[in-house]
Amino acid sequence: MATDALNGSEPDRAVDLHSSEVPPTIRAAVEKYYYPGCVLMRCPRLSESKGGLMVWFKPEAEVKIEWWLFDEAGELIEAFWDEFEQPKRSMFLG
Repeated sequence: MATDALNGSEPDRAVDLHSSEVPPTIRAAVEKYYYPGCVLMRCPRLSESKGGLMVWFKPEAEVKIEWWLFDEAGELIEAFWDEFEQPKRSMFLG
């Protein structure tokens, strides 16, 4: 699954607010809006490409984690962004 996360294909999924995978800064921000019945979603997204030698390499990209908080009816309450960045990657064109 780590490879999937690096290429941005890891699916969105619900996580418990108190799970160890939720960064403390995100947890603190979500707690301001959270109430029983809410669902917190972990949503990996591949960032825009940055730099890279276009002829030989695909541009570097990063996986950013967005955290979406929904109410019990499925309406978006708020979105949050994780400050942690996974390692940059470059892929050789084959």
